[in-house]
Amino acid sequence: MPGQFRSAGDILFTDHPPMPGLISDVQLKQFSETSNFLQCLVPLTPDKPFFFAQIRALSDNSEITIGIAGPDIAEDGRPGRWINTVGYSSDGVCRTSHNDAANTHGAKYSIGDMFGVFVNHFGKSMSTVIFVKNGLPVATRYHFEPDHKKFLPTISLQGGPIDLGIMWPQSVIMKPQFSDKNMIHWMADKDVRFNMADKMFLLDSEAENVGIIQSPTSLSKEFEHYEVIVQSVSELQEGPAVGIATCSLLKPTPTCKTTVDFFRLSADGENIKISVGQRMGIGIHYPKEVRENPSQSDKSQQLVLVFVTIDTKIVHARIIMQPEGGFFPLVILTKNGYKVTLDVTTNRKIETHENLDEVFENYLEEANRLMLNDSLQRQLKLEMMRKSEDLTVELHDQLPLVDFSKQYCRVRLSKEAMGIHVIQFSLPLTESRPYYCIEIRKLSEDSVLTLGLAHSRFPLNKHPGKLPESTGYNSRDGKMYYNKLHEGFTPGERFGEGDMVGVEISMFDKNHPVALFSKNYRAIGTRYVTMPDQDQMLPSVAVCGNGYDVEIDIYWQNQYLKGPAFSECKPRDWCYPQEVTVDSVSRVFSVPEHEDVILIQSPRPLNPDNNYDFFEVQILDEFEGSDFPPPGIALASPCPQNLSPEGSSNFRLDFVRFLAINGAETSVSVGDRIGWGVIVPVSEQNKQEDRLIICYLCINLKVAMTRVIYQPRGGVYPVIMLPSGANRAKLGNIVHIRSHPITPSIEENLLKEARDLLAKEKDFKAEGKDAQEMDIDNSLFKVLVPETEETTQKQRNSWKVAGNVIMAANGFKRKNKSTSCVLL
Repeated sequence: MPGQFRSAGDILFTDHPPMPGLISDVQLKQFSETSNFLQCLVPLTPDKPFFFAQIRALSDNSEITIGIAGPDIAEDGRPGRWINTVGYSSDGVCRTSHNDAANTHGAKYSIGDMFGVFVNHFGKSMSTVIFVKNGLPVATRYHFEPDHKKFLPTISLQGGPIDLGIMWPQSVIMKPQFSDKNMIHWMADKDVRFNMADKMFLLDSEAENVGIIQSPTSLSKEFEHYEVIVQSVSELQEGPAVGIATCSLLKPTPTCKTTVDFFRLSADGENIKISVGQRMGIGIHYPKEVRENPSQSDKSQQLVLVFVTIDTKIVHARIIMQPEGGFFPLVILTKNGYKVTLDVTTNRKIETHENLDEVFENYLEEANRLMLNDSLQRQLKLEMMRKSEDLTVELHDQLPLVDFSKQYCRVRLSKEAMGIHVIQFSLPLTESRPYYCIEIRKLSEDSVLTLGLAHSRFPLNKHPGKLPESTGYNSRDGKMYYNKLHEGFTPGERFGEGDMVGVEISMFDKNHPVALFSKNYRAIGTRYVTMPDQDQMLPSVAVCGNGYDVEIDIYWQNQYLKGPAFSECKPRDWCYPQEVTVDSVSRVFSVPEHEDVILIQSPRPLNPDNNYDFFEVQILDEFEGSDFPPPGIALASPCPQNLSPEGSSNFRLDFVRFLAINGAETSVSVGDRIGWGVIVPVSEQNKQEDRLIICYLCINLKVAMTRVIYQPRGGVYPVIMLPSGANRAKLGNIVHIRSHPITPSIEENLLKEARDLLAKEKDFKAEGKDAQEMDIDNSLFKVLVPETEETTQKQRNSWKVAGNVIMAANGFKRKNKSTSCVLL
């Protein structure tokens, strides 16, 4: 059948029509490194919802992704890494619209494995997908494409040679059958195992995190309730947790407790105490009209009563909006409740519904009130936006109930409209609603898109960030602009059609809030938002088609509770260039050979109030002295502060760094851990401006030296430096120092010396001189060698060398009069 497949690249494949039971051959040539694409143009359907492949040959650097995408995905795109697509990659990562966050995480596959995609519910606005490996479910994800005609089986291949045998949907004779009654069908984290003999799930004793187990099927009219029998608790009667959740995160995130995407009951030893042998359960009660009407689907979006039980007695109930596809049972194993038995048969059905019908009716009015208020807050009206005339806007009414699939603001620009066109939302970003984002449905490589923040007087024909008092992230060059500048410690990254980009105010500093830009759920970089009035931080999007149609979906901040939850503890959440790869398990950043220094920045600043006051990096590889030093570390402002000469100070810096060169290389060796910590002295804690902080450098958790600086506007961010020759660095786990040898008296002595120097600096500047010209370098850095029984002479000598080099370092001027302090 001509035209049944769409392909690109070096893929060789069987191009005749698939027949029942027929295995089609797909190969990728050797040495083919770029992304190669194959798509079957016959969509998946409720009758033919499954397709799969088996790997016959695979090279070490190969990558395979199998999934569902529409005909609009680019030929170099990959399912799951394009908006409104889903994909399962050979590295085990499962994604939907770029997002891999869910309760189930997938599993790696390789030679001999069979892996597939199964749509187990075709919804009106979103569907649910199960990814399969060797006949077992491994993960679930939403598929947010509402048009079932676009459910096209799609694979991408990279790094040949690859040899696959594929059974397209028309070839599959029988679709998978997964049952909640079969315990091996429940999807579990890698640290959880099922003991067939005891019929128990157990969490590995070495596990660092909780272990999650999810049912392959959602609760329904035939499966209303499940229980776990607790097999382990702590002395305080702390145990496991049970819950329900959507198959992956909703898009956008819920903004109301009636529309949450999960609910759990935790045996925390305080509010809920549990003993071995007791039962914990959760169930769903459907309204009477749903139960008694066979045509009423229990998988549709509807209000349900969620109830929790202990020993089959209901202890709590609450009305929640069930999204399409239903809620999936969850079990959360902890270090105390590390062992459970699942029971999905004994009390599977509710014996009597009358009492629950009454509870449902009693709670219904409050639930409707909450959702109505939520809908009013989410409501979008054209008068809430200021825009160029040539932009057309499509909005959907969110009253009386929120439609999860239509919360976007769709903006189109015709190819006939030339020049730059801006749309601006009238509500500012706030601490409670700090984030908005854009999904790019159509954008030519010659077109330009900028998302950012600007004031209400911003012209409707300029890009945010390229004028004063505005900030923006530009698609064409990937740069993040603020006040016409783009300098920063992370360079940015281009974006285009199929991507999702967002901006969050991550720090609401009084004078200089900080914008954190993201792309496809990855942190990209930080820039200042320099607006004197924070009520003027208005979301602003600029579009220039350059002769091409543009179409984007904007999710303004009233559609999102919060943005991506970037964590300084997760290496993959840090800001880094595209050439950097991250191993989340080993916590190692890797880069190919390079000449210029590569900087990797934490998405969040150090925050001693929240027990984030330290970071460290381990040196993994041998290094060759000052010419090819090991990784370095720094503390930095969000981006250069652009200080005026009047604001110049030896204590007001863009970054402080440690790099083992010019003699300091003898202070560290392979395996050593180097770290920066921050102390906010008691006398400085209540200051909002010009707060002095103490930065201290550690080598293997031994304090080597200190430096007092003014805390930069927007906070101080950890930065990892990879100079030429340094291709790997491991991020440490320690983020908080509970005790250190810098006593309160030492703190005050350091502050007194700093204040004395600041007084001299003030007099020096009064004479019309630049503070950077003061000869006080030897007074700025303090070597601190803690004398303990473990302190060796070698350590004393290495700290002394490092200290001497540091104390000889000079502050140097950056462009725009912004200064940086270098610790060598």
